[in-house]
Amino acid sequence: MYTYLNTVGGRNGVGRCDIVENRFIGMKSRGCYETPAGTIIRAVRCLDRATRNTARLCLLLHVAAARMSRARTEAEQPRLQRVLAAGW
Repeated sequence: MYTYLNTVGGRNGVGRCDIVENRFIGMKSRGCYETPAGTIIRAVRCLDRATRNTARLCLLLHVAAARMSRARTEAEQPRLQRVLAAGW
């Protein structure tokens, strides 16, 4: 899998990084690093995490909406009973 991702990612310029580093002794060095497979796998993990978080948030909002609806109904019940008792 890594070999395939390296081949495909390398052809498309994925995972290429040019870095200029300051060395301890005061000189600068420039490096060109290529990690196409690592970049693709990291992107997939980030996308997976984002979709999981979105799904979890949707579920929490759905549960919260149901609880809010139930609480609103329970809060309106005594008022409805007072209105009916008053003879409206």
